[in-house]
Amino acid sequence: MKPAMKTVGVLLLRTALILAGLALLAAASLYLAGHLVFLLNKALPHHVTLFTWWQYWQAYGDMPAQRPRLIAALALPPLTAVLLLPLLLRARPRSLYGDARWASTQDIHDAGLL
Repeated sequence: MKPAMKTVGVLLLRTALILAGLALLAAASLYLAGHLVFLLNKALPHHVTLFTWWQYWQAYGDMPAQRPRLIAALALPPLTAVLLLPLLLRARPRSLYGDARWASTQDIHDAGLL
């Protein structure tokens, strides 16, 4: 296989993985939005499906009391993911000279050397 074809294959694989991840994130957001619809209306979430939010939007989206709750329920899961993902994926700073230190008496005792 030529190097250019291998690069195209890797690029296609990465693109497919990114699209699959985004689709999974969208499905999880819709499912969580269905739960939030119930919780924002102070009801126990039961029989929640992937389409619960959409069904409630069609039924109650034009009601002034329900519209802000439905919008909040749809917006909270992706906003939370967008805000938390960078914190989780952030690179940890590496120490310049390693993490070596002198052992304390407790460390020596825990190691069974005393």
